[in-house]
Amino acid sequence: MIRKSLTTKRMNISIPVESNTNILHWIVSQSLVAHKANRKSLTADLRKELTEIFGKQNKERTLEFRSKCWFLEFKGLNFAIYSAAGKGTSIETCDFSYDNMYNRKGEKEIIEFLTELDNSLLKLSRGKKIKNMLNDIK
Repeated sequence: MIRKSLTTKRMNISIPVESNTNILHWIVSQSLVAHKANRKSLTADLRKELTEIFGKQNKERTLEFRSKCWFLEFKGLNFAIYSAAGKGTSIETCDFSYDNMYNRKGEKEIIEFLTELDNSLLKLSRGKKIKNMLNDIK
């Protein structure tokens, strides 16, 4: 289960999960599925959805653009999710180096995290559609 991380000690350095080619392929495939289903993918601007699922962001950073950051934990691994208007979302791991990612360390766990995050977004999307349908009936 994904939960909001209570500590931000190790969150200063993070590596994009797309550094692993298999994970990048998974993200692209899931993005295509989401596009065909007319819903947001993990790379879209997810600030509103992440706030609904995990609550207020841990930090707001202004680098090239202002992004909101959620620190999440899944099976002992820590992730930083940055999302900004007009820029989309970046998912990063805080537990592995670029070499680890290249050598596929933690690949299975990262894909499990991404799958669960995508499923959470799907449930949220379905819940909104049902709510809208019920409002239309009234």
